[in-house]
Amino acid sequence: MQYCNINFVFHLLNRIFAKNLKLTMETQLVRLDAPYNLICGERAEFGLHIATLMVINENEDDKSLEDYADDDNRGVCCYPVVAEKYEPAGRAWMRSSLDDCRVVAEMTAHPTITLRTLSGVLDYLDRSADVSREEAILKCASALKLYGVDVVVPSDAAGVFDVEIEFDVEPGRSVISSAVGSDFFFFATFILDEEAVEADVRGCLESFLRCRQAYLAAFSRWGVKDITFSTRDEEYRSYVDEMNEKAHAAG
Repeated sequence: MQYCNINFVFHLLNRIFAKNLKLTMETQLVRLDAPYNLICGERAEFGLHIATLMVINENEDDKSLEDYADDDNRGVCCYPVVAEKYEPAGRAWMRSSLDDCRVVAEMTAHPTITLRTLSGVLDYLDRSADVSREEAILKCASALKLYGVDVVVPSDAAGVFDVEIEFDVEPGRSVISSAVGSDFFFFATFILDEEAVEADVRGCLESFLRCRQAYLAAFSRWGVKDITFSTRDEEYRSYVDEMNEKAHAAG
């Protein structure tokens, strides 16, 4: 693996801060040793974290870096320098601070990721990236395949998984999601309207069916064969049963 292109990194840095020529700052490039971590950023980008670019604002009165700085280290901004599959020289992700990135897997000789860790990565992308949930699933699976990361599927599951769905339907923002600790991430929200609860719940569950199809298409290569749904909430059990019927009718 090549190290990052220093001149290119500093060219990016100068462009970003060109509007504030009075800014007194110091930059440091901290190179990391292999095995690197595969990380994802807020723009649903994936790559190997090979170095960290530190930008230090030496002028305590200058507020120019406030939007970029770590709250715990005011004036110090850290950005990942990432080697992507087709850009091995590396580039700085200047729109994603290091704290806002998520580690996906350590790139050992045989890198792996569990379904529950993967669920956390998709949760992160759902909150951070401006992509649809189905697109996030497909992007994540594509990155894992590209970088040779195997998804560890429990052998006792035989490729078939049941996901418990929780309903938090109340005035204001309502949430329907997979239970904490689930092997697969499902999440949807809506603003409660007493006259449209049924339509809103069905709409959320329809989005779960689309995500299910994305999971099955993207992760079949790792032995995922089927995903069913269940719930402990008696009020919405019939909705979940209907969703299962639609899922298996679609194949």
